[in-house]
Amino acid sequence: LAGLGSGFLFVRECGFRTKQLTRMEKELNAESLMVKLSTRNKLDPRLFTSQPTISLKECRGKRRVLAVCGPTAMLKDALVDMRVLRRRLGQASSVIVLVSTDGKDTDDNLQQLGVQEGELRACQWLALLQDKPAWLDYFSTLTNDDGSDKNKDGLVWFGLNYSGRSFASGVGKPRLLEIMGQHLRPVEILDANDAPESTVGLDQDTQRMVEDVLARQTKFYKSLTGGDLEGIQDVCATYNAAEVTAVLDSGGRVDNWQSCLAEGARPAQMKTSGSDVLVLSPTMAY
Repeated sequence: LAGLGSGFLFVRECGFRTKQLTRMEKELNAESLMVKLSTRNKLDPRLFTSQPTISLKECRGKRRVLAVCGPTAMLKDALVDMRVLRRRLGQASSVIVLVSTDGKDTDDNLQQLGVQEGELRACQWLALLQDKPAWLDYFSTLTNDDGSDKNKDGLVWFGLNYSGRSFASGVGKPRLLEIMGQHLRPVEILDANDAPESTVGLDQDTQRMVEDVLARQTKFYKSLTGGDLEGIQDVCATYNAAEVTAVLDSGGRVDNWQSCLAEGARPAQMKTSGSDVLVLSPTMAY
């Protein structure tokens, strides 16, 4: 019996070590993947062309990386959350790399994904991949370890921390808020005096929509911190949100606004910093 127990422990330890060595090998392989960051020069008309090509190894200590691979249509959908949180990604010194399995790795493809030039100039949050075959080969190793071709038609992603080590990976659409809350927290100091994102270059209709959303956002936070129930009800929609319904269906709980705005319950000291808006259509904005 003692021999069997020792053998079991030995096999288990070998399994742990094999997994650890496999993870280390993948991290080392990721170091050689190449990207370009967008220019910091607001006057440079060339977003990526004039920028040097760098490896993920060169991002160590400077940038955290979240790379997502899959069909263009799925990348476009996943990218909406990233576009909404573009300045927050910049404040977290994090960059997104998109690897399309059916598109082109050019600046034009970023616009095909819905990204506007003004969003790219907000900060260095979206990198342009270089040597696409190498990226596709790397993602292939992530999904084919067991000899199958799992998630062939879906999204696959991985993230690297400042040290170049993997902090997470998965299949399907990344849950960006969870990832940012756990692994991509801000490293820049957020100030209540930070100005909203500039609307220079937007057409008049879009500027008006941005200003309207910002005004409602300001009213929401003023009502939230001041306990103004009427103001909250004026801003918030009355229909059920799918995301909230999913939480309730999973056993979660949602308190009513009267409880949330009560003295001692509401976030009376909350401050906002650097508001921004993403307009997707005349009827949808974040």
